[in-house]
Amino acid sequence: MSDPFQDFVNLELPQRPVLLTFTNTGYDGNPNNVGAPSKILNAPIGTFYLRQSTGSLWQRLTSSFDSWKLLDASVHGISNLNRDMQASITTTNGDLACGTALAATISTWVLVLVNGISYSVGDGSKLKNCYFSNDGGNTPRFTGDLVIGDLLYWNGSIAEFELSNSDVIDFIYDN
Repeated sequence: MSDPFQDFVNLELPQRPVLLTFTNTGYDGNPNNVGAPSKILNAPIGTFYLRQSTGSLWQRLTSSFDSWKLLDASVHGISNLNRDMQASITTTNGDLACGTALAATISTWVLVLVNGISYSVGDGSKLKNCYFSNDGGNTPRFTGDLVIGDLLYWNGSIAEFELSNSDVIDFIYDN
């Protein structure tokens, strides 16, 4: 059986639907609620919505009202660790993206969000938007081998922008 969130993580960035996060709108409720902002109610099919207060992940399945499905927390166990972290200023590929280290050992996948937008994470490769390393960015880690203390490194030329300290980074992962 296919896991929609894992399928999303495996997509290359241009193919991914937008991952909506609403930390600045004042709305943090059920996306099926008639009082939800129009940006949520009219989101494209396949969009993921991360409810900040609960860490619950929802996916829009159809264009009809009440079409958001709560993804099974027992499957995803999405962590509230490594959320709302201030980015470091980057100027060149391989610069430290965030001074906050990974807070858990991860044996599956990790999703990196910058200002609520997901970016491709290198799986043993430096040729993605970002990657994790435990040796100052020299050696990229494989996704299934991430451990507490690993740090995120940024490739601005691949992501097509550099980070500033006003950017906010989130790591989303099973733990």
